[in-house]
Amino acid sequence: MAGVADWHFTCPSCATEYSTLAPRINDASFRAVIDEDQRAEGLAPVRAEGYRSILESLATLPGVHHGRLLEVGSAHGWFLGAAANRFDAVVGIEPDDAVRTQPVNKRATVRAGYFPDSVEAGEMFDAIVFNDVFEHIPRTSDVAKAIAAHLTPGGVALISLPVSTGFIYRSSKAMARWGYAEPFKRMWQYGYPSPHLYYFSSQGLARLFEPAGLQLSMMKPLPTLRVNGLWQRIRYGEDSLPRAAVSYVAALALAPVLGCLSPDTCAFFFRRAA
Repeated sequence: MAGVADWHFTCPSCATEYSTLAPRINDASFRAVIDEDQRAEGLAPVRAEGYRSILESLATLPGVHHGRLLEVGSAHGWFLGAAANRFDAVVGIEPDDAVRTQPVNKRATVRAGYFPDSVEAGEMFDAIVFNDVFEHIPRTSDVAKAIAAHLTPGGVALISLPVSTGFIYRSSKAMARWGYAEPFKRMWQYGYPSPHLYYFSSQGLARLFEPAGLQLSMMKPLPTLRVNGLWQRIRYGEDSLPRAAVSYVAALALAPVLGCLSPDTCAFFFRRAA
């Protein structure tokens, strides 16, 4: 079903939203859009809060306290570094040459490439993690099957991503319908090297993973973007100054109530049957 832009569509049965935007990872012509060094410095404190929450939740699930962890789309290696002391070994996969970083911790290794091509046949993991990555990946049903094939029995797939039911996302979509499309385009990372291809609902994501034999065992809302985190994004070039100033003032005004509204980012924990 057609959405609010000529590149935006919605599934009427599960409320999953998708785009026809094309990824341009490692395309030099798109590199001028983002200063990756400044962006990384701005995002690091924002990501750290979410990663702490994710790892604490993961620790509550039996069978995934140790063993091997794989993160798909490891980028700067922040999550790998946080997880390294909790697992016997952690492996990252990252296709983007501009952000791929090898963590200092010797338990962590990073491979260049895509999942599942960069995983050996028969290579198994106790946890497979996608942090703000799954919504950027095409052919998601094939990826779900590959996840199941590389999870140990009882293993957990952890998918954290923005959801289509979030308050800020739905507000940006409403503004797009009223003729102000910039916030909505920003939510989809329109014009970026790796735009969003999906905004899943919880029902749509569960429906995608069930045929692969992965059952949703827990869903956890992640911390709402705090004002200090937003300031870091503004300071280090994640947004243009005029647009960022408006966002910052709005965040200050909304900070007391954001925690009571529908979360914009959630972590989903899918378990493979033992």
